[in-house]
Formats: sequence, C-alpha cells, structure tokens
Amino acid sequence: MILNGVDTTNVKVTLPTKKDGANVLTYNTNLGELMLWARDMYGVFRDYYVNENNKMNPDALTDSVLSGINPIMRHIWGQTFLHYNSSVGLFGTRQHILVIPNWKEDEQTGLYDAENTTDNYDFNNPNHHIAPNPNLIGCFWPCIKRKIGGFQSITVALPSEYSLLKHFYRQYGVRVIECSKPYALGEDTYSGFTLIDPPHKFDVVQLLGHDRPEEGTVFRAEDIKDDFKRYCNDDFLLHDLWRPKGTLWEYYQKGNSAYYGIEGTESAEARKNLEELYAWFHTFQFGQSLNLNNDSDVLSTTNALNSVLGPRRILGRDSDKSIGKMYTVDEKIEETGSYRNLANEWAGMLLEHARQTKLCVF
Repeated sequence: MILNGVDTTNVKVTLPTKKDGANVLTYNTNLGELMLWARDMYGVFRDYYVNENNKMNPDALTDSVLSGINPIMRHIWGQTFLHYNSSVGLFGTRQHILVIPNWKEDEQTGLYDAENTTDNYDFNNPNHHIAPNPNLIGCFWPCIKRKIGGFQSITVALPSEYSLLKHFYRQYGVRVIECSKPYALGEDTYSGFTLIDPPHKFDVVQLLGHDRPEEGTVFRAEDIKDDFKRYCNDDFLLHDLWRPKGTLWEYYQKGNSAYYGIEGTESAEARKNLEELYAWFHTFQFGQSLNLNNDSDVLSTTNALNSVLGPRRILGRDSDKSIGKMYTVDEKIEETGSYRNLANEWAGMLLEHARQTKLCVF
C-alpha cells in the first residue's frame, strides 16, 4: 500500500508478544500489514452492521475513508493496540487468560457513546471529542493477539446469544466458551453464574467494561476473586479494565482521582512488568526500532494519514508531570524538531503515565 509516495511495507513496526523478566519477545511487521489488518477489522464490523444489527454502524460519524478507517474505527483500533500491549506487559509469563466482557447488545445504541460525544462531531475540529463505548473497551485485543500469535492463550466467556463480540471472535478464531448468564460484579455461583466446560485452569481473569451499580459503590478485589477461584490457579491475577463514560480527555484529566469501584492490594509483579515493558518501548521501540526507518518516510505516511483521518491528537504532559493538553502530530513535530524526537518523547510520557496510573490488577 502506497501513501504519499512511500511504500508502507517499508515502514517497520515491532510489537511485543511476551515479557519474561528483562526479555521481550517480539513480532516484526510493517505499517502496510497493520493497515490491512485495520481494513479487515472494518470489514467485520460492516458485515455485522449490514447483516445482523443496524445500530452497530462503523461509519456512523463519517463516510468511509481510506482503508475503511474513520473516527470510530481509528479510536477502536488505537485502543485495541493499547490494551494488547498493556496486557502483554501486565500478564508477563502468565499464559492462560480468561476474558469476560460486559456486552448486553440489546442495551447498546452504537459503537460509540453518542451522549458524550461532541454534537455535530467534526473529526477535523480539534475541539471536538469522541467518547468511546465504555463496554467495548479492550474487547478486541484478543483478535489482534490471534493475528500476532505470541505466548498467551486467550479464552473468552460469553452468554449463548449471538452478538457482535461472538461474531468477531468467531471471525478471528478466538476460543469462546459459554457462561450461564452475563457476569455482574459481585456475582457468584449461588446466583447462577458459571462457566461451561472451561478448557483448563486460568492464570488471569480479565473483566472488560463491567458496570458499577452506582458511583460510590466499592467492591473488594478479594471478594471478586472468590467468584472465580474454582476456575483458576491459586496465584491467579484479577484485572479489571473499566473506565467511566466520557471522552478520552475527560478520563485522563481525572487520573487517579476517578472512581474505580474495586479496591484491593495491587499486584506488585504486574506493576513492575508493565513499567518495564513501557521502558522497553522507550528504549527499543522508539529508539533502535526507529533507526530501521527513514524519518521522512514515517513523517510522509503520518501526514498522508492525517490528511484523510483529520488531526491526530496526542496527549502531552506538563513539566510537573500533570496532564497537559492535546496536541496534533504536526504541532509536536514542530516543537520537538522531528518525528523521531516526537516518538521518543511520547514513549517517555507513556512510561511516566504507567508509573503514575492506578492499575486495577490484584
């Protein structure tokens, strides 16, 4: 695929597949392959929208554009890789992962949160913000995991009804088992929630987007772990991936003051693993890896994507490490002098963010 005269297969990308102590195993790919993956994912969304549920429109905010990427898809795509990377870091050498999404499709109105998205949303307006569907946060990283391969073995538990997620996992070959009913925080076997024929004991239980009954209600992590201990190894981790409704900017502004709803002793092992992975990103992914690419090629492809997708917004931090403002790529390149410098600064910010962010992993 050619962008701005640059063959995107020549723009090298390195992704982590396993973190084992100081060692990070990788998958070497290129921008062209990732763009094809994005187009394929868009196609799965379109197929489901056309044939199964006309509320799940991936083009709801704009006409379809290059490779089918648009504001909704770009947001889902970016969050998918963010949660893939963080899961590889957090889970380290824990292999068997049980993923339990919170997806009640009859209660959903779309792939994004229309109520909290700027009215008459214009992606080219830097003051307009899209709000993601909080129930879809992290749900598609198992699909990317299937494309990349790697160490972890993913099992997703879903109720028997056909749904967007079941459609996706089937298309990507992700293992799905049934659960007797949708899981809700505080459920246990006595209320009827069970897994049907789990393939093995699990090392991690990851909860995705599970509703809090009301703000202020707090669950104990140990009580939630008790709901799953008969399906897991004795030292298993519980990872609760949840965010409140609102835009990405609002979420980052709240930071650790945000309501989370689950309290417990954070896993020091998972914290260390994640920080070390982002340190690896800082030193390798945005250091040695960038040396594989021509800076002008990367900038040319970035500019081409910006012209089609609108301003690419990235989060900055002020000198006191508090949340700064949202920048466009062009603004940051002008400030830092090159795409290479931008990437290095961005990687450092991710590392600092990982150090400061509350992790709901117990």
